Amino acid sequence: MERHKEKFYELFNKKSQKTIFSPGRINIIGEHIDYNGGNVFPAAIAYGTYLYFAIRDDKIINLYSDNFAEDGVESFEIDAIIKNENGAWTNFPKGILATMAKHGHRLTHGFDAYVYGTIPNASGLSSSASLEMAFALLVFEIVGKTADPVEMSKIAMEAENNFIGVQCGIMDMFAIGLGKKDHAILINCNTLEYKYAPCTLGKYTFLIMNTNKKRKLADSKYNERRLECSAALKRIQTIFEVEQLCELELSDLPQVKKALNQETLYRRVRHVVSEQKRTQLVFEALAIGDLPCVGLNLNNSHLSLKDDYEVTGSELDLIVQAAQKQAGVLGARMTGAGFGGCAIALIEQAAADTIKEAVQQAYFSAFGYNPTFYESKIVSGTAVI
Repeated sequence: MERHKEKFYELFNKKSQKTIFSPGRINIIGEHIDYNGGNVFPAAIAYGTYLYFAIRDDKIINLYSDNFAEDGVESFEIDAIIKNENGAWTNFPKGILATMAKHGHRLTHGFDAYVYGTIPNASGLSSSASLEMAFALLVFEIVGKTADPVEMSKIAMEAENNFIGVQCGIMDMFAIGLGKKDHAILINCNTLEYKYAPCTLGKYTFLIMNTNKKRKLADSKYNERRLECSAALKRIQTIFEVEQLCELELSDLPQVKKALNQETLYRRVRHVVSEQKRTQLVFEALAIGDLPCVGLNLNNSHLSLKDDYEVTGSELDLIVQAAQKQAGVLGARMTGAGFGGCAIALIEQAAADTIKEAVQQAYFSAFGYNPTFYESKIVSGTAVI
């Protein structure tokens, strides 16, 4: 941290006043159902975003990221927030600032900000949501209001949807803002009700496996899947009184298939409904320490994401399958939006090195480059540190 404080001083000729840490997240299970009114089960992780800042006397905002040092400092005035059409990282804080102002949290003073992130970009561990939540808290700190992580999450989702142009759900922001040390959080994305479950894994741990295949969420088929779900819901509402796909039961699927009369849409719905059930099973299993049940449902989740929702790809499929073959692995699946990024595996800690080596060899043989592995503690949400 000292290196970054020194760099802040070099850039802005002053000391930073406060530091915010905003974690990344893994989603243990409940994939692509947050925008379908479902339950998701994420946890905040120790990889995240560090935001150093100091308030200015004028209305100038200066933004710098150590991860994009080649971009230098971008400067603009509070009342002149313009989206960069080249997709620069500064669009994320700009989106937050504009949306916060719209909701009555308008800055009267500018600030200098220095960002350092430890989440690999485009990894599926929510680097963008981590950044957004950090800047949402920064605004609350500057205007002197008590931060509400639920409001911050809603604002960050609105900024992502309307300013960035990605039709994401609220899970990433919510998990990052309301994370709790050594706990996962079950979130009802329809009502925003939530409850924690101790993530006590004993001799096991979650291994994060990064395919190192880059993907840009806005350019992926993520928005296409949302449109497919919306189209399916409209047809289903002619026979079921539901507002969200996740209100359906597994027993409803035969009628749904007949009403849709379209195989692709049916498979999308089948994933959503079955993933909702798996998420509840994993929440209950983790609460009583039934880790084999957790692992089984991780495996089934990946199959559904691969065959029914079609968001995995060859890299994610191989890394998951290679992990599933190893002794000491209870289960594995992709995490995040898919199309590259990361997978997670529930593994025996003592076998971690052996598992990593075997998965790395299989992955390199197939693609000619190595994956990256991370082991992380489960941490608390976005806060001043």
